[in-house]
Amino acid sequence: MDKYSLRTDRELVKLLNNGDYDAFSEIRRRYKSSLFTITHKRTSDLAASTVIVENILEETWNARNGISSIGELEMLLADTIKASVVKFFLIKNGLDEHLDTIKAFLIGLGAFLDENAKKNGKLCTAEIGSIHKEVVQIRTSLRLS
Repeated sequence: MDKYSLRTDRELVKLLNNGDYDAFSEIRRRYKSSLFTITHKRTSDLAASTVIVENILEETWNARNGISSIGELEMLLADTIKASVVKFFLIKNGLDEHLDTIKAFLIGLGAFLDENAKKNGKLCTAEIGSIHKEVVQIRTSLRLS
């Protein structure tokens, strides 16, 4: 029996963080099936799901230095699945040329929310309404609403 198969996820994450490829291989073995099931449930596309899962696992290996806990690993996997599935549908619907615009908007929105939260502790109703209108306009222009 492989020595890595006996390790806990917590131990594997610590080893992964130190660049241990065998630990990554064990994490890959443990999570790949679940990742595929989740991705396929969302896309209903076997080939795309396979590619998405491989990309998710590649991104996990590339992000290994920033993963120091099970929670961080699970958050990375969940965020990457969400982003990959959204990208899949944008490409499928011919909207992939808008990815940079959407990404820039979301980054700007995140920065705005962070800055406003620091200043005021919360967003006022008028600002929330303004953000909502902008999101609706973007969704309408991308034919996503």
